[in-house]
This record gives sequence, C-alpha cells and structure tokens, in this order.
Amino acid sequence: FDWSVEIQGYILAASSVGLALFQIPTGFLIRIAGGKFLYGLSLTGISIASLFTALAACWSEYALMTLRFIHGCLETSVLPTTMILLSKWSPAQEKSKLVTCSIVGLDVGTILGFSLSGFISSSIGWPFIYYIFGGCELVFALLWVYLITEDPESHPTISKEELDYINRYSLLDDHSQKEDLPWKDILTSLPLWSLLIANFAVIFIFYSWISHLPQLLNSVLHMNIVNNGMTSSLPHICAATSTLFAGWLSDFLENKYKVSSTLLRKLYIFFCLALDAVLFLVASFILESQLVLLCILLVFFLQGFIWSAVLTNNLDLSAEYSWFIAGSICLASAISGILGPSLNGIILGKGGLMQWKIVFYMDAAVCLIGGIVYATFGSAEDQRWGKREKKFVTDIMKG
Repeated sequence: FDWSVEIQGYILAASSVGLALFQIPTGFLIRIAGGKFLYGLSLTGISIASLFTALAACWSEYALMTLRFIHGCLETSVLPTTMILLSKWSPAQEKSKLVTCSIVGLDVGTILGFSLSGFISSSIGWPFIYYIFGGCELVFALLWVYLITEDPESHPTISKEELDYINRYSLLDDHSQKEDLPWKDILTSLPLWSLLIANFAVIFIFYSWISHLPQLLNSVLHMNIVNNGMTSSLPHICAATSTLFAGWLSDFLENKYKVSSTLLRKLYIFFCLALDAVLFLVASFILESQLVLLCILLVFFLQGFIWSAVLTNNLDLSAEYSWFIAGSICLASAISGILGPSLNGIILGKGGLMQWKIVFYMDAAVCLIGGIVYATFGSAEDQRWGKREKKFVTDIMKG
C-alpha cells in the first residue's frame, strides 16, 4: 500500500487511542456484566474485526484506521476481565503462578504470529493472515463461552475438594460484592500510584524497543533481518520464559520460606528496572558492537519479572477492585505505548549514532525513575479500600 509514514503512524496508533479512551468505562461495565460475558463478547468482536482487516485495508486507509480504533476499544476488557476472574478463582498461595500463566499467552501468541505470518503470506497471500487468525479467535471465543464460568461455585464439574480449597484461600471476602468504588481512598493511594508509574516505565521500554529494535539492527549493526520471524520473536521468547519462571519463583519463596510479598515485588520491580537502566547505559557505550543486541534481549528477559510483579501486585492491593486497578494499568500502558515509540521516533528521525545514545540515556532514566518510585512507595499489603470505615461504623452501631 502506498501510504505515507504519517498515515502508517496513525493506523498503528488508532488501537492505542481506543484502548486509552474506553479503558475506565469498560471497567465499570465489567463490574455490572461480569468477566466471562464481557470477555467473550469482546473476543467475538475482535475476531470479527480481524476477519475484516484485509477488506478494510483494500478499501481505504481510513477504513483500516477506524477498524483498528474499534479493535482497541474491544481490547479494553481483556486485562480487567482476566483480573476479576483470577480474583475469584485464584487461591492466595498460587496467585503469582496463575497470573503469569494467564499473561504469558500474550508473548506466546506474538511468537506464533511472527513465526506463522511470513509462511502464510508467502504461501497463500497476506490477507489470509487475518482470515486464519480471526477464525482461530472466533473458535476460541466459542470455547470460552462454553467452558468458562464466572466463579468456582458456578462450574458444573468442579470437585467439592477443589471448591473447598479455593474458597478456603480465596482472595475475596465476598464474590458478589457490589460496593461503591472508594474514589478518595484509591486516588490517594501511594502504593497504587507507584504501581502505575512502574508499569508506565516497563511498557514505555517494551513498546519502544518492539518498534525500534529492527531499525537498530538494520541501521547500526547492519544485520539483515528482513522476513526473519525468529529475530522478531526473540524479545517475546525472552519475556515469556522469564514471566513463567518469575511467577513460580514468587509463590515458592512466599509459601516455603515465608518471604514478604512486598519485599518480593520490590525486588522484582526495583532491581530489574535498575538492571535495565544499567544495560541501556552499557549499550550506549558498545553501540556498534553485536553485544548491544544481547543487552536489549536481557532487558526483555528482565521485563518478564517486572510484568509478573506488576500484575500480581494488582491482586495484592485489592482483589475486590482488581478490575479498576487493571483498567488503570491498561490506561497507563496505552499512554506509555504511544509516548515511548513516538519520542524515540522523533529523536531517531534525525539519524546518527548520537541520537541512539540519547534514546538509551532516556530509557535508562525512565527505568530508574519507575524503580525508585516503586521501591519508595510500593506495597503488596491489602489496602482494604473503604472497608476500615465501614467496619468502624458497624462497630459503633453494634456498640
């Protein structure tokens, strides 16, 4: 397609705009409709959008832009619904493993997408990438509706032993809780704001380098990566591997050695972001060496630990309001996902090695700020938003 770089940028950004604009409203809709229903509905809509992507692209760039915007709007429910379902299904001792097993699918799907897209495109044509993936999404949506239940009590084949185990160690006091959102407590919560800032940092780095790593390899290292799906998949392979390991390690240390959840989250987020900053600084000094690729891949490996801690911390702070925290995380992700690649693109647009060094310095600063803020204000303690006041009033009434 003969589209200008500006139009291509608008098309790529359209889904992020939809994700940012509709994130918080979708959270309230999830609370009313439930996680299973809205996730299934959104996945069905996403699959239909995928099936029509090739047709929209052939029609006009503005049709594709509109479809990408709708796609982003539909994606707003994915993480909040995942979190609200995990809050009902996860025993406290296994929440880190279950969270990471859920989110690692993002990287696994991307790896498969990169690996299969080139083969499909060269074999039967690029439109079939969207037809095949859209069809698979639709099948998954049907399986979701048939197999998934909103909570353990509703599952038709769950054993009494498993149900008792989940309820005994449940993260929720009451699955049916519909209390008003305690806005004041949430908006003044330093642990929540520190979590959002740490998440902003990790997503800023992630999308910046997903977008510009091929450019670095081509223009600086002079590596031929055209049609090399494996090279494009390497960052996701690193992140997926570390994400799974991080979740298992967290539960192991918490359950066997009684390591504090707050200490673990701070170790994962602060030290990994600090190491990312060091790696970016090292990369700036060895910019024309092949080792710079190793530095970037190590950054992605550490990102898996951070992302695992960020999403598990969602359930730490408040399982009852995990849908709202997840929506806030997605909003911060959408904003940083737009800013990161855009700022890097503006800097790199001038060309030259010095511009790459500036990008590395900027990314190192973002990592350090995010890590220091979380190390100072972060927490894995249940915030019990709105409950202390209710308990106090109840005690007075009883007295």
